[in-house]
Amino acid sequence: MQQGPGTRRPVGWIPRTVAALVGGLILLGGVASFLGFLEAAGTGPAAPPSVRLVPVTVAPTRPPAPVPATAITVPPPAGATETGLAGRVRYIANTEGMGVKVRTTCDDQTGAPGWPDGARVTVIDARADCPEWLLVERSAGDESWVRVAYLSEAPPRAAAARVPPTVTPAPQPTATPRPSGQPIELTGVFSPPTVRVGERVVFELTLVNLSDRPIEGLRIFSTGPWEKFTLIDIGPGGLRQPGPLGWDFYSGLALAPGRSGQVRIVASPNEPGNHRFVFVPNRLDTRELVGDDGQQIAIGGEVAASP
Repeated sequence: MQQGPGTRRPVGWIPRTVAALVGGLILLGGVASFLGFLEAAGTGPAAPPSVRLVPVTVAPTRPPAPVPATAITVPPPAGATETGLAGRVRYIANTEGMGVKVRTTCDDQTGAPGWPDGARVTVIDARADCPEWLLVERSAGDESWVRVAYLSEAPPRAAAARVPPTVTPAPQPTATPRPSGQPIELTGVFSPPTVRVGERVVFELTLVNLSDRPIEGLRIFSTGPWEKFTLIDIGPGGLRQPGPLGWDFYSGLALAPGRSGQVRIVASPNEPGNHRFVFVPNRLDTRELVGDDGQQIAIGGEVAASP
C-alpha cells in the first residue's frame, strides 16, 4: 500500500523521540533521588538538646527556738497525812484496853502484840500511800505504824485498877490412874464349832463392864470370810455394815457399871472349809474398849464347815 504525500514523516524522527523519552526518564529519576535525600535528612536522629545549669542558693535551716518550761505544782493525793507532825508526842488510846499491835507496814492484817493504852510515842513519819496511819516510835528502834484513831494528844485517863478476888484452890483428890479406854472383860463361844454347809452357827460374845461408866451400845468390828456366810440375825437389836477391811456389827446392848451382857450373831456357811473370825468390841461413840491391862481387847476362833 502506498502512502500519500500528506502522511509522510521526516527521516530520523524515531531516534529523536527515543532520546527525548530517555532524557525525561533520567530527569525524573534525578528528581526522585533528590526528594528521597531530603526526606531522609528530615527524619534522621535529632541532635541532643543542650542543658544549662543554673546555680541555686539554699538558705541554712535554723532550729526552732526552745519553749521555756512551765512549772506545774502537783497537789498531794487525797487523804495523805501531813508530815508536819514529825517529832510530836502522842499516846496510845481508844483501844478499850486492848492496846495496839506492832506493825512494820500500814496493814491491819499484820502485826504482833505490842503497846498498851497510855503508851507514850513520838511521831516519826507519815506517807501519802498510808492515809490515816502514822509511823511512831516508843523508844529508839522500837517503832510501829499506828492508826491515827488510836493516837491521842493527851494521855488517857487512868482507869481504876480492878483487883481480882483471891481464890483459894480447893484440895483436889488424888486421881487413880486408869486405862485410856473403858475396861471390859470379853469372852466368846462359837457354837457349834463344826457344822455342815447351810446349818446355823452362833457367835456369842459376853462382855462385862469393869468401869464406873455405863456402856450404851456396841460397835463390833470383825474380820473373816463373811462373804461366804449368810447372816441370819444380830441381837439384841443389831445390824451389820460391810467395809473395805471387814464388817461392823452394831448392837443396842447397854451395860451399867459392873454388869454383863451378850451379843449373838447367827449365820450359816455357804462353802466348806475352815473359816477363822476375829471380833473387836468398841463403844458406839468409837471410844475404845480395852482389857484390864489397858490394851485393846479382841477374841477369835474357827468354824469348820463340811459339805
